[in-house]
Amino acid sequence: AQGELATALDSFRASLTIRERLAAADPGNAGWQRDLSVSHNKIGDVQVTQGDLGAALDSFRASHTIFERLAAVDPGNAGWQRDLAVSNERVGDMEDRNGNTPKAIAAFERALAIYEALLARYPDNTQMRVYSVIPRWRLGRLLGVDGRHHLERALAILKELETTNRLDAERTSWIPKIEAHLNLQ
Repeated sequence: AQGELATALDSFRASLTIRERLAAADPGNAGWQRDLSVSHNKIGDVQVTQGDLGAALDSFRASHTIFERLAAVDPGNAGWQRDLAVSNERVGDMEDRNGNTPKAIAAFERALAIYEALLARYPDNTQMRVYSVIPRWRLGRLLGVDGRHHLERALAILKELETTNRLDAERTSWIPKIEAHLNLQ
């Protein structure tokens, strides 16, 4: 399995090299910039699987820098904003796994702020509401008792979506997990 991971990593690095050249040739091409950030994420995913969390954090940060630029250039683009929120979640997860709780909290707070801004624009967007549960859940866990309100809000969102049949089976399974976290506090 490690050999397959090494092969995948080599392949993703080769792809990264190509995408770096394309992005450098036309820095204004948002599609190529996004592709470049995706390459960094794929490398980071393999590094996580290999247990190289420090390198994964570096890869996710490289991707994050690109998503920050894209979101800043076109702040009205909900897709770029969502990509930036997910990027914050990836960075937050790696900061947490690397033992840097304050940086993890900051990253999840940034992700949540983006989702809240998107929900202000698209209040009926079910998927965006589900996405907002993830940083709330992570903040609730990281902040302990001080984060209880995040868990309560995440649970309320999921239960409301479940009641109105707008929640798939996987996300429905999050409800008892969040309830368990609340019961531990």
